[in-house]
Amino acid sequence: MDILTVIILLGIVHGFFLGFILLSIRRENQDANRVLGILIILFSYVLHPFFFRGTDLYEKLPHLIMTAHPIVFLLSPLFLFYVKTLTSNTIKFKKIYFSHLIPFILYVMYLVPFFLKNADEKFRILQDDVSGIGKIEYLIMIAVPIQVFGYLILAYRTAKKYNRYLKDSFSSIEKINLDWIQTNITWFFVLGAVMSINALLFINGFENFVILNSGIVAPIIVVLIIYSIGYQGLLQPEIFMTSVEKPRKYKKTNLESDKAKKYLENLISYMESEKPYIKNNLTLKNLSEMSAIPYYHLSRIINENLEQNFFDFVNRYRIEEAKEKLLNPEFNHYSILGIAQDVGFNSKSAFNVAFKKYTDKTPSQFRSE
Repeated sequence: MDILTVIILLGIVHGFFLGFILLSIRRENQDANRVLGILIILFSYVLHPFFFRGTDLYEKLPHLIMTAHPIVFLLSPLFLFYVKTLTSNTIKFKKIYFSHLIPFILYVMYLVPFFLKNADEKFRILQDDVSGIGKIEYLIMIAVPIQVFGYLILAYRTAKKYNRYLKDSFSSIEKINLDWIQTNITWFFVLGAVMSINALLFINGFENFVILNSGIVAPIIVVLIIYSIGYQGLLQPEIFMTSVEKPRKYKKTNLESDKAKKYLENLISYMESEKPYIKNNLTLKNLSEMSAIPYYHLSRIINENLEQNFFDFVNRYRIEEAKEKLLNPEFNHYSILGIAQDVGFNSKSAFNVAFKKYTDKTPSQFRSE
């Protein structure tokens, strides 16, 4: 058994294991876990033809021949549905969702006559291509990458919108943002690109020159996706959109200029005197309650009057506080992490990123000057 076969086998085994774990655990984000569990299991099943290739397993299990092919059309829609489930309070199933299954259903219907044949007929068809199954692969080669890229765009927009909501509501987002989803979108994009290149070369008669062989690169990327999205999804905290109050459109909330100015003055005064930003889990809702400024008005004056989101608004105060302590001899015995936590940051990495953003220097560089 060569190294590629071992990698594929490990991906299949671990994928099914992760999938069933995600289906069985009970957490607040249970719906998202179930969708992810199904997605990981389907990814694992799609890998089996690459493992069976070059073995006699299909002779022992002929009913599995071609069964993985239609499932490819389910992966991208399920990934998008997972992202939507992950970023929403509730997902109501709508009839329109069935339209996402059309490519899968059409492909299954096309293959039904093949599935109903006995083992000998299946092997003869695959060898002689008398059924035209090989011809349909040209269409599949074109359709799959197009579908992948289309759903990736929708998934990226959904994740980006969610992260924007987080920055409007939370002061610390490193544990609850969806940057890891965007990493997996990149893997999906690479997979789609490989499939597109292979399709173009194959259709134009250059199958012997396909460097990015789909039988080598594609299964490795799928294995990486299984491990990446599986384990990161399993470790994702339970704080999702249930903690984010979706903002109304500002035109529906009345806020006179004089009142906005008064709220802004009260907010600045409260931030400077009470220093609520040192609370590492400060949210817009918390600050609204503490400052006695209505939630939507508070959001509006931060976004419109200060032209910032809540995340940047709070972290700027934290950085200014950190700068004072880094230069104060009384805090020389504090480590960088100690100062970061003292001003409200949850981690040194988040502190370094924010500090660099507002000062163009790392905390260590700033302190040593």
